[in-house]
Amino acid sequence: MLKIYKWQLFLIIFLVSSVLQPAFTEIIITKGESVFTSNINLGCNHALNQARQKAQILAGSGKILSFQSKYCSSNEKDAGCVLDKYSTLSFDSVIVEEKKLLQEISTHQIQNQSIYICEIEYEFEIKPINQKNSVVYDFSLNNQLFLAPPTPESNFIKKDDSNFPELLFKVESSKPFYFYLFQQLNYLHDKKNISLIYPNSIDPDILINNASIIPVNNDQYKFRISFPPNVDEPSIIIPLIGIISKDKLSVPSELSFDQLGQFILKHQNQITYFQEYYSVYKK
Repeated sequence: MLKIYKWQLFLIIFLVSSVLQPAFTEIIITKGESVFTSNINLGCNHALNQARQKAQILAGSGKILSFQSKYCSSNEKDAGCVLDKYSTLSFDSVIVEEKKLLQEISTHQIQNQSIYICEIEYEFEIKPINQKNSVVYDFSLNNQLFLAPPTPESNFIKKDDSNFPELLFKVESSKPFYFYLFQQLNYLHDKKNISLIYPNSIDPDILINNASIIPVNNDQYKFRISFPPNVDEPSIIIPLIGIISKDKLSVPSELSFDQLGQFILKHQNQITYFQEYYSVYKK
């Protein structure tokens, strides 16, 4: 089990801007790279998300709120420090199609352990979105980094089982709004690895007047975090995609990344969207 004895948080704000917003579809090619120990699907998906982020920054203006957190272990086996980086991303463009140009995986030996590097190159079709009804918003998590035990074999966690950390979200806006939150699970092999986690069968789709803590009905359920089975990496990064809308939307429960881009493009005049991340370390 990893013991945390030191924790630091740094906050860096970057403003990426362009003089003119793109008024047409752009084709942008970018690269991504990720280091991993066993799970090829997870490692290359991390590299792909990196390439997507680069492409959207190149395509238009956006605001990037970047966090870094550092923690160290006192265990002899796990001695050392890890620096994690997180970003809240808000863009005026969306990826509607992507094409793989290159994917190479190389193997390296470090202290008798095999380390793999996935290098990818993708072509992205990016379209501007006209967020006429964008609103001022604030979104936050109760934490950006979690230590969690493996998912039980039953795949069921009791609501009040404190062995598994609880995840909470807070969303605020300057106007009444509807809110939709997606989670992207990159370790899944299914292309439709983006799922809607709010609203759901317990928390209905309601108009939020000013601010809300999610889950809203937390006396009935909680978001408990566990480390996914069949993932041998020490940690995973979970992307979140949030959509704030002035109107109630009919939202699919599962989407691929391309389908999410098409959905955002279709509703661009009604919504503001952003991306957020959190990390889970195996306990």
